[in-house]
Amino acid sequence: MFFFSLGSTLIYSEEFVYDDFEFVEDEVEANPDCPAVRDPPVAWLRPNNTYANGEFRRYCQNLTKIPDDMPGDALMMRLSGNFITVVPANAFSHLTICKYISLSWNDVHTIHFGAFNNLTALEKLYIHDNNLTELYAGEFEELESLFLLNVMHNQIQRIQVGSFDGLVSLRELYIHDNWLLHLESGTFRDLPLVGPQLNLMNNRLRRIDTGSFEGLDAVENLYLHDSNLTELVPGTFTGLYNVTLIHAARNQLKTIHVGAFDSIPTLEFLYIQENDLTVLNPGTFRNLYNLSIINLGQNHLKTIHVGAFDSIPALESLYLQDNNLTVLKSGTFRNLNNVSVLTLVDNQLHTLEVGALGGLTSLQYFYLQRNNFSRFETGVFKGLSSMIILNIGANQLVELQPGLLDDLTLLEELYCYDNNLTSLEPGVFGKLTRLKTLSLMNNKLYMIKVGTLAKLHSLRALYLQGNRLIQLEVGSLDDLTSLLVLNIGHNKLIQVEPGLFDHLIHLQHLFLHNNTLTELNSGLFRKLSNLTSLALMFNSLKQIHVGALDGLRSLTELHLHDNLLTELEPGLFKDLSSLPILNIMFNKLQTIHVGALDGLASVDRVYLHDNQIDILRKDVFRGMPKVYLMSIFNNKIHTLEEGCFSGLPLLYYLSMEQNALTHVPWMIFSPLDFPESGGHPHWLQLQISGNPLACDKSACWMQQGLRDGWFGWWGGITPTCHDPEIGWDSLQVTCAQPGM
Repeated sequence: MFFFSLGSTLIYSEEFVYDDFEFVEDEVEANPDCPAVRDPPVAWLRPNNTYANGEFRRYCQNLTKIPDDMPGDALMMRLSGNFITVVPANAFSHLTICKYISLSWNDVHTIHFGAFNNLTALEKLYIHDNNLTELYAGEFEELESLFLLNVMHNQIQRIQVGSFDGLVSLRELYIHDNWLLHLESGTFRDLPLVGPQLNLMNNRLRRIDTGSFEGLDAVENLYLHDSNLTELVPGTFTGLYNVTLIHAARNQLKTIHVGAFDSIPTLEFLYIQENDLTVLNPGTFRNLYNLSIINLGQNHLKTIHVGAFDSIPALESLYLQDNNLTVLKSGTFRNLNNVSVLTLVDNQLHTLEVGALGGLTSLQYFYLQRNNFSRFETGVFKGLSSMIILNIGANQLVELQPGLLDDLTLLEELYCYDNNLTSLEPGVFGKLTRLKTLSLMNNKLYMIKVGTLAKLHSLRALYLQGNRLIQLEVGSLDDLTSLLVLNIGHNKLIQVEPGLFDHLIHLQHLFLHNNTLTELNSGLFRKLSNLTSLALMFNSLKQIHVGALDGLRSLTELHLHDNLLTELEPGLFKDLSSLPILNIMFNKLQTIHVGALDGLASVDRVYLHDNQIDILRKDVFRGMPKVYLMSIFNNKIHTLEEGCFSGLPLLYYLSMEQNALTHVPWMIFSPLDFPESGGHPHWLQLQISGNPLACDKSACWMQQGLRDGWFGWWGGITPTCHDPEIGWDSLQVTCAQPGM
């Protein structure tokens, strides 16, 4: 038995209910010693031929008939995994105290009348995974103590009326995964204890006669899903006086007749998704006074008549997603004043009449995304004062008119993404003082005017990415004093004026990537002392003025890569004391002024590769004592000044390949003072391949350094040097003495 979730619903299934035979849990292929077990769904049978402690086992013994050596005092008979085809009359008649019989995974196609004579003590009978095609009247009538009957995974097409007569103790009945075509009136008569589940899923049912379920007084959950039912008619569920759940998804239902549910006022959960319904008529769900959830998703509904949902006052969740609805008339949801969840996602809706949502006074979660709305009439959301989440994303909205959202005073999340909005009028969100999330991404907005976001003092996340914003007016964000996340990436911003972010004192994440920014002015982020991440990559930044990054003492992520920066000025990063990674790769850097990197006391990785740097000046990396990795490959470096790596006592990885170096003097590393390697095989992992190195003394000291274990080649790639006489070599020059 197991449970699985369907949206916000909980569905019960008994698909895996088998007898408790001995399992071999760790095998992944069918046991070659038990060929009868063709498709075991849980584990694999282990061959067994024993009798002990009242348990008779004949697993996987290639039996073709019921054995005749079964001891009369046996309590359990396990005959699974054989080739038995027929159960003859009186096959077990001498087993008068037997409580358990398993014939699962055989080829049983015939059970003769009287096969289970004298088994008055039998409590569990497993005949699943055989070839039975029909259950006959009186077949089990002497099994007065039977508690469990499992006939799932057969080919049963018919259950004769009277098949379960005499099973006065039966509580568990498993019939799913058969070929049943039709349930006749009286099929389950006199089974008052069976429940709380009756599972008929994965059959081929086309018709259920009135009275089929008479006698099932204890059934609470009825599973009819994955069959071929085409209609539900009055009387279908007669007899299910205590049923609370019906799962009829994935049938071929085209019609639910008025009165189909009249006999089951106890119903609380109804799942009819993935059928072929096209219309809901007035009174369809009448008399379902206790119903709390209906799932009608993935049908072909085109029309919901006014009155279809009358007489279900307890309804809390209504799922109508993925249908073909185009218009909802005024009064469609009248009287549903307890509904808190309504989803209309993935329809073709273009019109909500004013009053269509009337009566939904408790609605909290409303999902309208992926429809065809171009606008909403003012007043359509009137009275929905309990709303917490409204999703109108992925429509074709061209405007949100003032007053449209005024009644939604408790709204916390509003999603308007993927629409065609070009502008927003000041005050459109003015009454949404509790709003915490606002998504306007992927529209066509070109400007946010002052006043548009006024009074949104509770807003924590604002998503504006993927629009056409050219500018944000200073003052347009002033009321967003609780904002934590602001995403303005993928717009057309050319400039951001100082003062724009001054009131965002709690902001933690700011995304300005993929715009056309060319410069950052001094003081731009000065008030953002809580900012932890700043994304500026993929712009056209040519200059960051000194002071532009001042105040960012909490910053732990700064993305400046893929811009057009040509130089870094002294003092630029002086306040970035918490930053662990400096990433300025893929720019046009030519010059890093001494002092430009001051203040980066927490940086441990530096990525400056794919720029145009030509010289590393003395002390250029001073003030970065934690750096252990530096990547400066694919530049134009031809000169390393003595002391250029001063102040890097922990440097372990240094990548300088694909530059213009001809000499690598030993003294440039002397300020490192040979720190302890901390258990590493070499104190410096160096990569300088792809440089036009000369075979001179610098090559000699590298030879000695390799030999003495002072450094190694990062990635195991040995560089080469060039000698005018012998051409390129692998640093195998003759050194009279160490070239230090």
